Amino acid sequence: MDYKIILDLIPLEVAHSTINALYRKKSLSLSTLSLDDHDFYNNQYAVLSAGQQSALCKVDLDKKEVLVINSKEIEFQGVKPRDARQVCMMEGIKNYPLFVALGGAGTGKTTLALSYAVQQKFRNDKRIVLCKPTTFVGNKSNAIAAIPGDHRDKMSGYIDSYLCAITRILGDYAEHHVAEWEQDGSLEFKPLELMRGMHFEDCVVILDEAQNTTPHELLTLLSRVADTSSLIILGDDLQIDLGIPFSQTGLGTLIHSHSFFDSDVCAGIALKAQYRGVLADFAIDVLTEIRDQNEPDDY
Repeated sequence: MDYKIILDLIPLEVAHSTINALYRKKSLSLSTLSLDDHDFYNNQYAVLSAGQQSALCKVDLDKKEVLVINSKEIEFQGVKPRDARQVCMMEGIKNYPLFVALGGAGTGKTTLALSYAVQQKFRNDKRIVLCKPTTFVGNKSNAIAAIPGDHRDKMSGYIDSYLCAITRILGDYAEHHVAEWEQDGSLEFKPLELMRGMHFEDCVVILDEAQNTTPHELLTLLSRVADTSSLIILGDDLQIDLGIPFSQTGLGTLIHSHSFFDSDVCAGIALKAQYRGVLADFAIDVLTEIRDQNEPDDY
């Protein structure tokens, strides 16, 4: 199955009576919807529409039913979703041990993931582990080898995006909380190069820029996340610095696998709306055009 379909928000036309019944009952069987022969994957997100009416839903293949998602109940640490795909991401990271969010710069991946992690820290005393591959733009080098100091010093240039998002979430208290959490071990920045021998319990682990991981690196991290933890994987298939097609990266390998779209412990969504600015939107358009010109032979 194509990863673009796997992570897409599928539009489906149904009758008005179906939308009303879904909101009333909260779930409907696929056979009732006459969708039991549709090529869904497990935990896929869909929008059921009937004229001006619509319902945001999730497909549960184990129960063979569609469940409505109540976006009004979704909020992490004061952060609310800005569109239907962000609703899906926030629902998914709350309910699945592994969630994948694919999207370009400015689509909100990092902020939504961190808002959940910060909320889990405050409410359930979960540790926060933030990872990122230390690949320079253009795959010229990596920070562990090139920058002096310990691994925290080496990671400083890579964690700015995390710190900016934490500041947006916590406001004036961000610097205090980050310093306190780092000191007591509640917040850790981990390079993938140092994953060997690690074991993450009672954590929310976030991996950003996952399109720049190899399959070995990504699966090494996956194998170190305990049942008491969750893993949120973020990536942008348009900005790959490894010099290889997306399908050969760690992220591409994961979401192309049958194990991913058959599993009941993971889900994913592709974020599309960009909230950063016109130049970020323009960059996405250009990168998409380049990617589409290279398909299918190089991608």
